Amino acid sequence: MEISLPSRLLLSLVILAASLVTPIFVKAAAKNEGKLHSVGVTLAEDGGPYYEQVVRGVEHAAREINPEVQFSAVSCKNGAALQIEQLDKFVRDGVDVIVIQRSYAGDSSPAVQRARQAGVVVVAIDAAVPGGTDALVRPDERQGGLVAAQYVAARLKDGGEVALANGPTKYPAIKDRADGFTDELKKHPSIRIVEGQDTGMSRDGATKAMEGFMTRHPHLAAVYGVNDPVAVYCEAAALRAGRSDLFIVGMEGSPRSVTAMKDPARLIAASPGEDPYALAETALRRGGGILRGEPRPSEPILVPFTPLSRANVEGYQGWSK
Repeated sequence: MEISLPSRLLLSLVILAASLVTPIFVKAAAKNEGKLHSVGVTLAEDGGPYYEQVVRGVEHAAREINPEVQFSAVSCKNGAALQIEQLDKFVRDGVDVIVIQRSYAGDSSPAVQRARQAGVVVVAIDAAVPGGTDALVRPDERQGGLVAAQYVAARLKDGGEVALANGPTKYPAIKDRADGFTDELKKHPSIRIVEGQDTGMSRDGATKAMEGFMTRHPHLAAVYGVNDPVAVYCEAAALRAGRSDLFIVGMEGSPRSVTAMKDPARLIAASPGEDPYALAETALRRGGGILRGEPRPSEPILVPFTPLSRANVEGYQGWSK
């Protein structure tokens, strides 16, 4: 029987609609199977050891689940607009899991929520994303500050003056590190935190803070740098001033602090070790579990810091996995 023109037109429209809708249902079905086919990583970090460790950790965990997984890792260079583009592209490419270290220079959360609405599992590392993700894996910053304070307390058994080279406390991680440190030292009344300064976590800010500490507190015994770069900048100022009588504790156990701890002429004596590789593995494994139907965690997953000082630095694998 011959099909009339209107019927042919209607049939063509039905076929066209089916061709457009079918890929969506195929994609949804693949995700419902819970199989990990593709992973995307977008980080605020722009290269460097931390970036490399996170990328390696995510990829290693992904290939343990599926050796043939498609894997893509990019940096947004701490730019929200670029991170939004990266997230939207991951969705268009059909990734199953996204691991994100959010940009602080803006808000990429609308793209995160679009990804989740499309059925992508999104796991944040280091810091929460406004609007939420399927999971958050971050270092236990407060515990890290506590570990740093325990080292200071062990060194200053007879008491002493300590200064805190802090950073902007609007960042939860920085606030938690400082709070963990100060709360632990409250248990040791003979050790006094004589001053704290927001260094802005910059070279100039840390240098000026350290110079001020040494001028106002000539008997200063120790300085806690809220991250390793701040600790290194404070150390440089102390060495220029000839203050070899004090010691400095950093935070993160990064390669620069490890190098310092191995050199007896340096002042950095400890730096609780962060493990970005393990953090990244944990994030991907949890994302893969959620993809398979496991429940979403109701609280952040905390990765502890490792006590690290000159006493055990030689056996520390650190950021080299």
